[in-house]
Amino acid sequence: MWSLGNEAGIGPNFTAMHQLAHKLDPTRPTHYHFDTPDRSCDILGGFYRNVATEGYKEGANRYLSIPNLEFAATSDHFDRPILMNEFCHAMGNAVGNLTEYVQLFDKYPKLVGVCIWDWVDQGVLTKTEDGESYYGFDGDFGGVHSGFTNFCLNGLIFPDRTYGGKLTEVKAAYSNIWADLKQNNKKEATITIHNKNVFDELKDKCMDWTLYKDGQAIENKTVSDITTPSQWKRVLTCNMEI
Repeated sequence: MWSLGNEAGIGPNFTAMHQLAHKLDPTRPTHYHFDTPDRSCDILGGFYRNVATEGYKEGANRYLSIPNLEFAATSDHFDRPILMNEFCHAMGNAVGNLTEYVQLFDKYPKLVGVCIWDWVDQGVLTKTEDGESYYGFDGDFGGVHSGFTNFCLNGLIFPDRTYGGKLTEVKAAYSNIWADLKQNNKKEATITIHNKNVFDELKDKCMDWTLYKDGQAIENKTVSDITTPSQWKRVLTCNMEI
């Protein structure tokens, strides 16, 4: 798709860009994040801050809460695909409820997905007067925009491209294989495997499960065949006596 930009307001220039993009390349839709009456994009990245729609509580541009995003997914007011081009703001201890958003993406076809802001901490390797290395930001270089706050350290990975819990959370939430456990009785449980892949039928995959009691592993087994059709689910029965 073609992006018309980011945080650049709205007006006739965007309508002109939208029309020219389709003229130069009719194969791709356009994307922008303002939902205004002229709708100068095919895919919405957010919503105009002053939208007054019943049920839409925040009036936020992006970073929608789960109830508001679900409202947008089910409302006729938003009549085109939604790809939030800025989302989550991975600063500090963030990304904790990403799984709930992914569940909405799976539930509503109108929701294309999101782009997490942002990828890497914007710190610059520098040194103290004593020669100790650290990653500097903002006020370390005389900046006045946000003083000595860590606003630009908002990535999923650190400046040196190593990673911590945030990227691990994203990897788990974006996994194309999900499993749900239901304990039927003291001896039997069912595991539902959800295969979100488009082509992979999981023929070369297996599943390990471990049963814990009071924090101690009391049983472990491997299911060697979890073949599941693409975009489908499969229910397995396991003996898990507790």
